Amino acid sequence: MLLKYLKNYTDNCYIKNGNVIGNFGNRKNGTPHILIDAHIDQVGLIVTNIYESGFIGFSNVGGIDRRLLPAQQVCIHGKKKNLQELYVQLLRICQAVIIK
Repeated sequence: MLLKYLKNYTDNCYIKNGNVIGNFGNRKNGTPHILIDAHIDQVGLIVTNIYESGFIGFSNVGGIDRRLLPAQQVCIHGKKKNLQELYVQLLRICQAVIIK
């Protein structure tokens, strides 16, 4: 998908080893060049508990700094429907919940 968008800016783009690579301009030996690096993946979270009070406990899937989560909007994908417009509230460093 990213390759499709990158082709709007350069014809010299391709996928190599799972990475999308695009070159702009002519690269010459001995001249400076710039690398722009970005992640295009999304953070994964997994529900670990549903409390009687309506709060939802969760844990991260993969590496994420939990300090970045407070006030972030999340969507919980369920079997029958999705819960959207939920926000993260950090209760303690080790526990965070999702509130509506």
